[in-house]
Amino acid sequence: APENTGDLDVEYAYLTLRPRSGTSVEAGLLQPDSGYESTYTYQNPNIILGAVASQQPYNAYGARIRQKLGPFSLSVAYFGERLDDTEYAVGTGSAPDRAWELTAGGSFAACDYTLYHYHLAGERSLSGIVLKHDAGNLLVALDLDYWRWAHGMASRVGRRDAVGGALYVVPHFGRFSLPPRPEFIDQGESGIYLDAPSA
Repeated sequence: APENTGDLDVEYAYLTLRPRSGTSVEAGLLQPDSGYESTYTYQNPNIILGAVASQQPYNAYGARIRQKLGPFSLSVAYFGERLDDTEYAVGTGSAPDRAWELTAGGSFAACDYTLYHYHLAGERSLSGIVLKHDAGNLLVALDLDYWRWAHGMASRVGRRDAVGGALYVVPHFGRFSLPPRPEFIDQGESGIYLDAPSA
């Protein structure tokens, strides 16, 4: 770990069962499907996570059922405990562990798409879409997010929603690539992406 804490932990590990063709059941420590970037930077074209990806859900213990229907796929997941227990904590309180996620994806006109909704019980929810087009040595992807605080949190925040987006353009030249990632965030005083209320 960069902090050099000496801890050795499992970051994700799960078991996949396939009871029938096109159906899979995953159980264990899972990566959520929401968003475009992986929770681990070495799996991404950029060295560090972007601001949009930094607020997307982190790994959690749970189960997921995934069903493929021709070119489409649907999945539903339930999480009972997140690996990062400070994630989404507000003030001195702690965030709830229970969450669920729905995703749907497929391809259309040479473009892959994924729709996702992640709901953190009693606190906030994330809805978004990822569009991706891979044209040989050029990958282009767009990730758009919409966050919304739950009704019970309205008195603790200045604005109930926030939007964010990231554009990924990744040209490949053999072993070399230069992946710019422009991002846009409009959070007002919601404090969802950054603590600064004027961000």
